[in-house]
Amino acid sequence: MPGWIVDHIGCSSASGGAGMGPKRVELFAAIRFDWQRNQMPVRALARKYDVHRRTVRQAIASPVPPDRKTPERAATVPDGVRELIDGMLREDLAVPRKQRHTARRVFERLCDEHGARVSYSCVARYVQRRRGEIVAADRARAEGLAGSCRRSRSRAPRPRPTSVT
Repeated sequence: MPGWIVDHIGCSSASGGAGMGPKRVELFAAIRFDWQRNQMPVRALARKYDVHRRTVRQAIASPVPPDRKTPERAATVPDGVRELIDGMLREDLAVPRKQRHTARRVFERLCDEHGARVSYSCVARYVQRRRGEIVAADRARAEGLAGSCRRSRSRAPRPRPTSVT
């Protein structure tokens, strides 16, 4: 990448190449400028800015770089196993804290009792995330029940004492 453009947009291949965000927008602008004003071919632009020819073509086609693609990943914990884990965690709400399932115990029960083929790390992450959600949902449900009980037992307002002067 030439010195003036590195100074201008503040990036080079050593510091991450084109990068993302504002630097990438400026890179696209610089590529479009050279392509329109200096009539440089795609290959020369790719060499000059140290990017792929596909990136140069994207810059020529649009002044705004495309958004990053996020891969669609399969669920790490299958649906049937999720329901089993959630059931174990819901059962834990009724037992004392010291008797609740650890992630390791949940994993062992899944393998021994249900023959599930999942990794421990996936189960541990899922248990950590879901335990908080289940406890929060249970608290909200309990508060909702307590609030409805309070409202149903409310009394009529007391009459205000009148002051005698």
